[in-house]
Amino acid sequence: MNRWMPHLSLSVRRLPLAATLVLVGMLAACGGSTTGPTTPPTIEPGADLLFLRPAAGSPPLLTRDTSFVATRGQSETVELFYEDPQNPGQPGQRFLRFKLEDNSLLQYPPSHPMAGAAFQPGDTITISIHVSQDTLLAEFSPSGLKFDPNAPAELEMRWAEADRDFDDDGSEDPELEGDIDLWKQELAGQPWTRVGTVKDVSLEEVKAEVTGFTIWALAI
Repeated sequence: MNRWMPHLSLSVRRLPLAATLVLVGMLAACGGSTTGPTTPPTIEPGADLLFLRPAAGSPPLLTRDTSFVATRGQSETVELFYEDPQNPGQPGQRFLRFKLEDNSLLQYPPSHPMAGAAFQPGDTITISIHVSQDTLLAEFSPSGLKFDPNAPAELEMRWAEADRDFDDDGSEDPELEGDIDLWKQELAGQPWTRVGTVKDVSLEEVKAEVTGFTIWALAI
């Protein structure tokens, strides 16, 4: 069977603060029941994972890349949406939501001139999100940015527009849908780690608390 490994595309876009940043679309319909956290994190090398990919003919994301300035003491929400097939150029299904609490920012990343220092009220940093074209994968930067475990950021990713032939055997695999989870990779080439999440199969989404930046992907 084929394995789908990440390919990233980059670009940046600045958004205003203290408001929900709607980059691409409308909220999907809600409903269904939510499960508790998944099994404890496990590590895979990557070649053994089935990375979810967009279905053939699925609508594109209205943007794959964005950036915004986060401020210690202010909350932020960023959302990425697919294009509405019935209304080209308009938002449809949501793919990703990233939320920062007022005091989520904790420590500057190694690449910053203030590397390792704690954020003070009013301090800012530019955050970028880059979404793969080939897989349901998102890279957040700057790498090494730390969030307060007592006020973690929250990441939600959805697979509503994923190819349902998860194992690429030529037929849909509804029995595998319950195995979809969120996986993270600290740096390209390193092993993938299963993230403890809250998953709702009926809404086709997973949610996880985030305490640092890395690469996230939906995989089986």
